[in-house]
Amino acid sequence: MFAPPGNQIGPIATFPELGVIVASDDNRRVNSIYFQFAEPTYKAFEGRTSKRIGGASTIEDVLKEYGVPTKDEETITSETSSSPGRRERAISYRQLGIVFVFSENKLNRIAAEKPEIPKNPWFQEQLQGDVPVVVDFTAKWCHVCAPMADNLHKLQDTYGTRLKLVEVDIDQHRDLPIHFRVDAVPYLIVIQNGHVLKKAIGLQSHAELVELLTPIIGQP
Repeated sequence: MFAPPGNQIGPIATFPELGVIVASDDNRRVNSIYFQFAEPTYKAFEGRTSKRIGGASTIEDVLKEYGVPTKDEETITSETSSSPGRRERAISYRQLGIVFVFSENKLNRIAAEKPEIPKNPWFQEQLQGDVPVVVDFTAKWCHVCAPMADNLHKLQDTYGTRLKLVEVDIDQHRDLPIHFRVDAVPYLIVIQNGHVLKKAIGLQSHAELVELLTPIIGQP
């Protein structure tokens, strides 16, 4: 998608001539792309989002096109930053993996990040509600997944309606283990209100599961 980077330091590659920064994880997989519009060392990015938000767009344009944000916060950059005392407003849409950052009411950059929750209709339906959801990634060929399922059902009996249990067969829902980078089963994640709160890999006893959930739900 891009020419070789003008500068690459560890997991961050910069493309000043395009107005782009690409960040990757330790396995060199891209997890964030930043499009710069008002940084002095970058040429202003010339593209727009699918909803036509670009360099000349205002905060009102973003709110009109994308609706109510997941998070909307204002900060003032520190005295040690490259632009000390600058007022910034970050408008986030977590479900889309996109953040609009305005500096002094002018679009400074757009951050496109991997959404925390994938756009899988079946999976998103399972996450409906306010209680924590324990997602169990499993497979029919996994010999320790059956005892893990037994322990999870005991956990469900312990907490009742205070949690929800969802089983994901990695061979039937291949996009989900790829998104969450599941490289072994059983693999658990705890999700609440669109946020991944906890993870656990391998067979967990009932006591270990209670210990995992106590900080989120409280004691049984």
